[in-house]
Amino acid sequence: NRTFILKLMSGLMAARRGASLLPRLCASTQSLQTLARYTPATRRYLDLWQVFSKTAWEEQRAKLKDEVRRSYADEIKEMKDHGGKLSEAKVISKIEASVFPPLLTRDSTGCVSSLPFSAGAEEKTSRAALVCCLFRANAQPMVDAWSSKFSEALHNKTGVHIFQLTIVENGLFALPGMRNIFLGGARMQEKKWEALNPDLGQEAAVPKLPFKVHLHFGDTYNLRRDLRITSRLTAYVYLIDRHGKVRFEASGNPETDEIDKLINFTQDVLMEQ
Repeated sequence: NRTFILKLMSGLMAARRGASLLPRLCASTQSLQTLARYTPATRRYLDLWQVFSKTAWEEQRAKLKDEVRRSYADEIKEMKDHGGKLSEAKVISKIEASVFPPLLTRDSTGCVSSLPFSAGAEEKTSRAALVCCLFRANAQPMVDAWSSKFSEALHNKTGVHIFQLTIVENGLFALPGMRNIFLGGARMQEKKWEALNPDLGQEAAVPKLPFKVHLHFGDTYNLRRDLRITSRLTAYVYLIDRHGKVRFEASGNPETDEIDKLINFTQDVLMEQ
């Protein structure tokens, strides 16, 4: 229960300051492992092994130092100055490319999945995927612009998919009641993508690439560090090849030359063995 967890945390912190409370908290490593394995609340709110790991504490301090370096005000100022365009679009060679960080997500149905390629049979055959990341609703128009132009140019290509990765960092929103609100929004976004063009009538659907919305709930420090995400107020797009490597990256609203660069490079990626 919560009272036991609080006492346990207090005892562990005292042990770090030199008090010999560890023998009274757990007689052996075996009991500690049993506690972590069979107490859901403990497993959820307290990583016991990090308490005793000097490396983990150093990583946590580095993380906090990095997080406080940039404030929300800095991100707002950056958004006003550059409109979300934090860097130029970049093409990455196969040799220099790094793998897209593994990330557990939920698709619009609520099923646990993963990115860039989830367990769906169709997505396993992907030869290229455009992953569009956003943290705030104000970045949705940017994602829509990248996705629609990418799909318009490559809708006749097989093995090409588009994923929208919506990141919700507040862990409270992962609770079932709150989570369903975000899942409903994801389903609406997918239906909007599949909607027919009203100017063409019901029998003339606009050809589009497969599009799916994935949501990730929780901390994304490692993801932001690996993908060089510095602001949560803009959108980020990544082209992932069949090996799961990031081959193109950009941010903000798409410029004409950036879209051309992305489309031409995607065609080159599709021809790679």
